[in-house]
Amino acid sequence: MKKLLLFLSAIQILAVAVSGQTSPVVPGPGTNLSPLTPLCGSYNVGAGQTYATLTAAIADLTTKGASCAVTFVLTDNTYPSETFPITIGAITGTSFTNTVTIKPGSGKTPLISGSSASALLILNGAKYIIIDGSNSGGSDKSLSWANTSTATNTYTIEMMNPGAAPSSNDIIKIA
Repeated sequence: MKKLLLFLSAIQILAVAVSGQTSPVVPGPGTNLSPLTPLCGSYNVGAGQTYATLTAAIADLTTKGASCAVTFVLTDNTYPSETFPITIGAITGTSFTNTVTIKPGSGKTPLISGSSASALLILNGAKYIIIDGSNSGGSDKSLSWANTSTATNTYTIEMMNPGAAPSSNDIIKIA
């Protein structure tokens, strides 16, 4: 009986929607079939932290969505391993109460610097994103962004409005 159950669990078939059609996909051995858990709460971003880069944090958020307010706390003063541009699109679960905040940790003065022919950070249909430059909750300007590209028409932070799903309710303060 155990062999039959193992055999049946090994051939589980998932239906995956691809271009409106359903095609079977057989998961490989050791594949985790549990649903992705949306992010909720505060996550440190920096060397040795939950996420090593802001790029990784945003990629995970994009994949998993949010089930409550999410804060990415920048714990390093430099972020040399970012992949630019960092693009934040529509995130499942964000709302007036389920915001996504990027801010420096207490006493930190992060510089996010690099070269991009477009922008370092792109909000492309993103909603309820807060870039908070204060490391104390006050009016200090502790978070800096610098696009070192010499190309024309480059930006540091770009807010895009793609048609029917524009970026909205986003806040950039003290940055």
